[in-house]
Parts: sequence; structure tokens; C-alpha cells
Amino acid sequence: MNIPKTKIKWAEEAFDAFNQAYTELADGKSPLNTKYELFRIAPVFASINREINGTDRGMSMLSVIEEIERDFEVDIEAEERYLFNFVYVYIHSHTYADLLDGMEADRMMDYINDNYELFEDV
Repeated sequence: MNIPKTKIKWAEEAFDAFNQAYTELADGKSPLNTKYELFRIAPVFASINREINGTDRGMSMLSVIEEIERDFEVDIEAEERYLFNFVYVYIHSHTYADLLDGMEADRMMDYINDNYELFEDV
């Protein structure tokens, strides 16, 4: 199992997964309908990258979706942050598979938030 060693590599991997998911959506090859739903497929990309897709460990990565959906109930604008949501779910799905500590995932998101543009101007 090849896990990124640096925050930059984690960011690159998450953005690569997002770009692939977005391209599949644009090409009509995604089971999803809008970019606002892309976070739902982030754990699948993460499990494929960790080579645990279809395993119990890989399936556990899907649990992070419930976490982000709870945020939508509190903050109605949160759902519009499709890139942030995808990257958050991608990174944090690793905690559900015991591949990344929660604090490490939070530090990863802090780094990504500080160094990349995750939000569109509205």
C-alpha cells in the first residue's frame, strides 16, 4: 500500500482524484448528477489509490460521507463547497480505514486550505 509521505503529495493525490471524478461527471460516465455530489465518490477514489477497494477496510471509508452530510444540516451553504467537500472526504476517509490519524488528517486539511484555493468566489 503506497501512502503519500508529504502534505504536498496528499494534496496532489486528492486533486488528481477530484479531476478524474469531475471529468467522469462531465463525460457522463459518473453515477452522480452534479459537481455538488462529487464528495460521495471521493472514498472510492481513496480506496482505489490505497488498493483496498471492495474490502471491509475500503468500505469503511464510506462512513465519512455521513460526517459531511451532518455539516450540510448545520450550514446550508456547505454543500456548495464542492471542491472542499471532495478533498475533505478524500483525506478524512483514510481515518475510517485506520490509515491516517484524525489529527494528521486535520493538519493535512489545514495545509491544503492554507496553500490551495478550495472555494469559488460567489
